Amino acid sequence: MKLMKTIKIFQLSVLTGLLLFASSCEKNFLDVNDNPNFPAKASPELILPSIQGYTAYTMGNQYHIIGGLWSQYYTQGALGSQYRDEDSYLYIASDANRPWNLMYAGSLTDCQSLIEQAQAEGLDNYTAIGKIMQGYIYQMLTDVHGDIPFSEALKGKSDANVSPKYDSQDAVYDGIISIVNEGLALIDEDATAITPHGDDLFYGGDMHLWRKFANTLKLKIYIRQSGVRPGVAQAGIAAMEAAGDEFVDYDEDAEMQFIDVLFNQNPLYTTMQATFEGNLVASATIIDTLLNRNDPRIDALYNPASTGTNNGAHVGIPQGDGPNLPSNPPALHTNYSTPIIEPTTPVIFISASESYFLQAEAAAKGYTSGDAEFLYLSGIDASMYRLGFGGIDSAQLNDAPLRFAADDMKAIAIEKWISMANGQNIEAWTEWRRTGYPAFNTTSTSVLPSGTFPGRLLYPSDELTRNANAPSQPLISSKVWWDVN
Repeated sequence: MKLMKTIKIFQLSVLTGLLLFASSCEKNFLDVNDNPNFPAKASPELILPSIQGYTAYTMGNQYHIIGGLWSQYYTQGALGSQYRDEDSYLYIASDANRPWNLMYAGSLTDCQSLIEQAQAEGLDNYTAIGKIMQGYIYQMLTDVHGDIPFSEALKGKSDANVSPKYDSQDAVYDGIISIVNEGLALIDEDATAITPHGDDLFYGGDMHLWRKFANTLKLKIYIRQSGVRPGVAQAGIAAMEAAGDEFVDYDEDAEMQFIDVLFNQNPLYTTMQATFEGNLVASATIIDTLLNRNDPRIDALYNPASTGTNNGAHVGIPQGDGPNLPSNPPALHTNYSTPIIEPTTPVIFISASESYFLQAEAAAKGYTSGDAEFLYLSGIDASMYRLGFGGIDSAQLNDAPLRFAADDMKAIAIEKWISMANGQNIEAWTEWRRTGYPAFNTTSTSVLPSGTFPGRLLYPSDELTRNANAPSQPLISSKVWWDVN
C-alpha cells in the first residue's frame, strides 16, 4: 500500500532570507556571534530549516549542474557558453570554492549548531536529525572529493582549528556510520516526545520516516564500498537485515519542495532564468537510451523540440558537440530536447527508487535474503510512480526482467541511472563512477585524453591556500577510494 506523505512547502520567510544570502555567496545566516542585532543563540526550529534549505540550494544548483553534465543528462547548448568548460571537463579549483564553502561554513556548521543546541535543551529528535543530515552531507562531499576534513572539522570556534586535517575516505565512511548510528539511537517516535513539525521541510517531524532515511543512507554507504571492502559491506548490511531495518518507500522521498514565488523557486530554475535557459540542452546519451527503450518517462523528464525540423520530437545533442553545431542556420536550443526544470521542481535527497535499487544490489550480491529481481522491478516502478505513470506495466518495459537475467548488476546500474535523470544528478555521476554503467561510448569534447572521464572534483583553491593541512591537488581524472571498476 502506498502511503501519501504530507507535502512540505519551501516558503518559510527565514529561508527566503537564507537563499538571498546564499545567492550573494555570503554565509551570514546564524553567524550570531558577529552580529549584536541577533540573539546569542538560534533555536533548533530555526536552525533545522536552515540546514535543509542551504543543502538543497547547493545540491540543486552547483552540484546538480556538474552532475547533470558528467552523467550525460545535460550538455552545453549551441548558442550559450555558461557551462562549456564544465562540459569539456575543464573544471578548475576555484570552481569548487562556492559549493564547498556553502556546505562546510553553511550546512555542516548549522548541523553542528543544531546538535549542540538541541543537546543543551534535551531535544533528542532534533539532535538525531542534525547527526543524520551531517552524515548525508559528509558522504556527498567525500564521494566527490575523496579525502576531506572530518574528525577535526567544525571546530574552528571552540578549538581555533582553522587547518583541520584531511581524513582518508575509508575513515570518513566509518565515521559517518558512527554519526548516523548515534542519530538513530536518539530517535524517539513516541507521540509525546518533542519533535519538529513544520520546521522540518522533509518529513514534518515524522521520526519514523527519519529512521527509514537514516537506514537507507547507511545501506548506500555499505553498498558504495562493496567493491573495495566487501566484508565490511556484507557484515553491515546483514546486521541491518537481522535488525529488521526499514528503508525509504513510495511517497517517502526525502526532498525539498518549492513554490512558484520569487526566492522560493527551484534553485536551478532561478539560475537558468538569470543566465540563459538554452545553456542546458538534453544529451543524446540519455535521450537515445529512453527512445531505444520506448520509455515513457522521456516526456516527464525532457521537453521535445519546439522549433525547426525536430519540432515535436525528442532529439539530444551528442555530449559536448553543442559549440560545434553550425551557427547558420542557428542551432537554437528549442531545436532540441531540453530538461524539464520548473519553479516547483523539488530537490531530491533520497528517493524510493534509489532505495529499492540499493536493496536490489544488496540482494543480488548475496548480502540479504531479499528477492533481487522483485526489488529491481520495484525500483523501476517507484521511478515511474514518482513521475506520474501507473507503474512498470504501463511503461512498456516488458524486457526489464530479461535484462536483469542477462546481467543483474548492469541492469540495476543502468535503471538507477535512468531513474536519477534530471533529479539526482550528482548521485548519478557518483554511481556511474562506481559501477561503470552505462558504458558511455564517447567522452564529451574534452580537454582530457580520449576515453578519459573525470573521477573526482578538485579541491577548492580557497582551501589549498588557507588550510596548511590540505593535500596536494589531485588530477581530476584520478579515482576516489571506492572506484575500482
